[in-house]
Amino acid sequence: MHPAIDATTRALERALDDQLEAIFLYGSLAQGLYRPDESDINLLVEVAGGANAHLARDAFLPVWAAHRDALKRAPLLATTPALNRHLRLNPAFARHLSRTDRQIFGAPDALEIELTAVDPHEFFSPIADEALTVSAVLAPSLLEEAAQADLTAKLHRLYRHMTQENPPAGDTPAQTYGRIQKRLAAAMTALPQTRRWDAAARKKAASPLLPGLQSIYTAGGRALLV
Repeated sequence: MHPAIDATTRALERALDDQLEAIFLYGSLAQGLYRPDESDINLLVEVAGGANAHLARDAFLPVWAAHRDALKRAPLLATTPALNRHLRLNPAFARHLSRTDRQIFGAPDALEIELTAVDPHEFFSPIADEALTVSAVLAPSLLEEAAQADLTAKLHRLYRHMTQENPPAGDTPAQTYGRIQKRLAAAMTALPQTRRWDAAARKKAASPLLPGLQSIYTAGGRALLV
C-alpha cells in the first residue's frame, strides 16, 4: 500500500476509533493506472452518524503536511447516511465507485451501492465540461509551464476516466485530446434527443443578389462579407 494511504488510515483510526466505519480507495491507483507525477490518490472515508469531522480534520493535517505531493487532494469524508443519500442522488458516481473502489479498512458490508440507471446526459455532461476545460492544453504558447503541466495531467486523468487505460506512450497532448474528442463525439451523437434545437439554424441570405450572405462588417473603410 502507498505510504500516504497507510499514514491516513492510521491517523484516522487513532482519532475516530469506532466512529471510523470504512475507507475506500478508488480511481487510478485502485485500477492499476497510477502515475506518480500526475495522478491523485482518491480516498473515501465513511464515518458513523454524529462523528466529529473536526477530529478527522485535525488528525489528517499532519498527514497532509507530509504527503500532500502524493495525495494531491484530501479524502472525501461523509457519514453513512449522508454517503448513502449522495450515492442515490449521483448514480454516475455510484457506478464509478462500484467499478473502481478497493476497500482498505472496515467491515466488508460497510458500503452497499445500489446501482440505478444513469441518465446518459447526466453521465456525459461533466465529461464534456472537463474536456472543454482541458482544451486549453492545445495552445501551449499561451500558457505558463506550470499551467501546461497541470492541464496535461488533467487531460490524462480524463482519458483514464473515459477509457480505463493510460494514454498511448508518446502521445502528444493534441493526440490525446483528439482521442477524447472522438470518443466523446460518438457518445454525444448517440444520445437520445430530448427536444429539437433550432436556435442555431442557418439564417436566410441577407441579400437575394448574394445567396448565403450572412453578415457585412465594415471597419477602416473596408467591408468584410460573411
